[in-house]
Amino acid sequence: MSDDGSGHEHLQQQGAHVDSSSHAFHQRQLDAEPTRKKLLDELTAHRIVFIGGLHRSGTTFLADALAQHPAFSGLTGTGAIKNEGQSLQTVFPWGGRWGGPGRFGFRRRLHLTEQTAGADEDGAIAIWRAWRPFWDLSKPNLVEKSPPNIVRSRFFAAAFPNSAFVFIVRHPIPVSLATRKWCRATHYQLVHHWARVHQLLLGDLPFLERAAIVRYEDMVEDFDGTWRALMDFLDAEPVPHPAPPAGRHNDRYFERWEHVGIVGRAEHRRIAARFGDDAARFGYSLDPVRPYLNAAPIGKDGGILFTAADLGL
Repeated sequence: MSDDGSGHEHLQQQGAHVDSSSHAFHQRQLDAEPTRKKLLDELTAHRIVFIGGLHRSGTTFLADALAQHPAFSGLTGTGAIKNEGQSLQTVFPWGGRWGGPGRFGFRRRLHLTEQTAGADEDGAIAIWRAWRPFWDLSKPNLVEKSPPNIVRSRFFAAAFPNSAFVFIVRHPIPVSLATRKWCRATHYQLVHHWARVHQLLLGDLPFLERAAIVRYEDMVEDFDGTWRALMDFLDAEPVPHPAPPAGRHNDRYFERWEHVGIVGRAEHRRIAARFGDDAARFGYSLDPVRPYLNAAPIGKDGGILFTAADLGL
C-alpha cells in the first residue's frame, strides 16, 4: 500500500477506460443474457460489501485485503481505475464527473439516498448487470470500493437491502494535504470538504442496518485487531490477511501543517475554530502537535470498529 492508503479516482479520469480484453470478457458475459428472475435470485444469494471513505484514507488497501479472502470477491478485470464499480454503470452519478477528490462532497447531486432515482429493484438489477461479470459469483460476499460510497450508503441500502458498509475515516490534515495535488483548493476548502463529507456520513448512519467505521490510524496501528473485528462484523472466518501497512504515515503531514508562514498559521486557526468539533467527533484534534484527542480506538469498550451507537447517533 502507498503511504497514504486509498487508491483514487483521479481528476484526470475523463471516463473510465476499459481495455479491449476486459471489454470482450464483459461482452461474452452479456451474450447469455440472464432473466430478471435469475438476476434477482443472484442478488438475494449474495451480499455486497460497500467500502467508502475519502481519497487517501486506505479504502483500496482494505478492499484488496477483503478480496483475497476465500469468501469474498472484488471486482476484477474491469479496466476501470482501481476497479471501482462506480464508473461501470449508468444508474447513479459517479464522483469523477462531479468534482472528484476534495470536491465531490459539496455536490448535492452526489449525496444519494433512498429518495434518489434508481434506489429500487429496477435500479439494483441495472447495477447488478453492470457489475456481475467482474465478480466471482461463487463467493457469497462481493466487494465494491469507490471513495464516494461514503455519501451513497442510503441509496445502496435501499437498492441492496442485504448489503453491508465499511467506512474508513482518516485525520483531516493528512487527507487534505495528500488530496491537494489533485485539485486546486486551499487548506480551508479541503478541511471543509472533509467536515462536510463526514457530516453527511453521520447523518446517514442511523438509516443503515449494517454499517461500521474504522479509523485509518487504528487500522495501521493494529491491523490484526482490525481484521478480526472486520471478520466478526461480516460473519466471516478470520483467515490470514495480507501484510498490513507499516509506518507512521500521518506524521510528515502534521509536520508540513505545522511549519507554515504567518498567513498559513492564520488560516489554520480559522480551520480549527470552524471545523474542530467535526474532527473531535472521531477523536481528532486540528492541532498538528497534538493531533489526537484519544489515541485509543473509539469503538465500544475500546473496539476498533465503531457504529452509529458508539457515536451517540
